[in-house]
Amino acid sequence: MFLSPLTVLITTPFIRPFSWGRILFTYLIPLVPFFIWWDGLVSSLRTYSLKELNTLIQEADSQGEFDWESGRLKSGPGIILYLLGTDKSR
Repeated sequence: MFLSPLTVLITTPFIRPFSWGRILFTYLIPLVPFFIWWDGLVSSLRTYSLKELNTLIQEADSQGEFDWESGRLKSGPGIILYLLGTDKSR
């Protein structure tokens, strides 16, 4: 997430079709890298914890119609939280 502005700076010249506006707002007035960074930061802060996921399960499926699995996976330098629901009637 913190390196995403750098990725934007590196990849922008290769995006087609070419646009002077894209160059302007990426390099001269660096709004695009800032907004990409901000979006990543806010999205990361809005993720649910495992405890919150389990609370959502209890509230969403009080009848017990689904089999639920939640957990965390290590992915490179970070962790991915997941929630899987399977219909019991199938």
